[in-house]
Amino acid sequence: MPVTCFSLSLHKIVLGALWSLLLSALPVVVKTSDGEQIEGEFGGFGNSSLRLNQDGSVAEFPFDELMSMQPADIESRTGPTFIVTLVSGSRIAAQTLSSSDSDLLIEPRRQAKLQVPFKQVKAIRFRTASPATDPQWLGMVEREQRGDTLVIRRDGGRLDPQQGVINSVKSDSVEFDLDGTVVDAPFDRLEGVIFGGTDPVQSDAAILVSDVFGSAWALSAIESSKAEQPLRMQLSPSLLHEVPIDQIESIRWSGGVRMLAADEPAERSFEPYLETKVDPGLQLAFFAAVADSETDLRMHGGSTVEYRIEPGYETFAGAVRRDDRVSRASSLTVRIKLDGDPVWEQDLKDAEPRGFELPLANARRLTLEVDSGDDGTLGDTVRFTRPRLLK
Repeated sequence: MPVTCFSLSLHKIVLGALWSLLLSALPVVVKTSDGEQIEGEFGGFGNSSLRLNQDGSVAEFPFDELMSMQPADIESRTGPTFIVTLVSGSRIAAQTLSSSDSDLLIEPRRQAKLQVPFKQVKAIRFRTASPATDPQWLGMVEREQRGDTLVIRRDGGRLDPQQGVINSVKSDSVEFDLDGTVVDAPFDRLEGVIFGGTDPVQSDAAILVSDVFGSAWALSAIESSKAEQPLRMQLSPSLLHEVPIDQIESIRWSGGVRMLAADEPAERSFEPYLETKVDPGLQLAFFAAVADSETDLRMHGGSTVEYRIEPGYETFAGAVRRDDRVSRASSLTVRIKLDGDPVWEQDLKDAEPRGFELPLANARRLTLEVDSGDDGTLGDTVRFTRPRLLK
């Protein structure tokens, strides 16, 4: 071999070794389930364990003893606008989208493409989140959909859902069949699309990974890897994906869900619209918030319910709508409070659900309140669907 070729090969080997060394020296902060915070250098993953380099030695932490891992320095980056929600709970920030007969092809930023069967896709949102449209959009996603839904954004932040069949997703439009009429709906006229016939979005992933471009990956497992290798994530039994380690914003092993319907309230109250001589205890028994199924809560106008929030929970999610048994109703306002401060409020003027995803921000008390207003209590019964606290 000529000396020049040998020198070039040696140069590549040295550069490769230095690059691997730089990657393996990623400083991270690890929090254990007992509250301990540990600093070290990321050393890769074993079978259901995290390796951490500390002062020349390697410590190994089983996943069931961990809460989170974060890089010591996180570089914020701008992510794509499109968000694809999978039934398994993942929310993927997509740069481009396309489809085949049975699969959606998703391209995240600076990551490999994913080919996901449509039956695993819950929704695609083409617009960034906004206070005007979030309650409407999240409520539609929470609601059971028999058929596909094309959600058009109208003036004034109003969303107009249209039922039909999604034929395909193109680079800048959705081909949609509306009662036999096929239309090409451009992304810039849509809030998004929701796929019918799919299960509710799961919220109990064992591991939650956030990347710097805005994706939130819900995992069933992490495969073994060395420090310099990408994170290999099991999204479903048939779906694997890799994320470069330098794009990881956080990994949480405290993934979990707490359904309020299965929890005991810290306090319940009921304030009747008109004064009455009926015993307050009897009124409370009849009109206080109650669990309705394993996942839902039913509340009447004038009722309030409060729950304690245990440490570790970060988000309160769900939806609220008029109860199905209500055919005529007066005005109604629903409020959500954290530590006594209102953080979400909606007037329910129709039968459409309104959804919410609220950061808890270390709050310790969660209050749900149904206000009948000043026009009586006719039909003032609401159903909170799958209200849940998420870690």
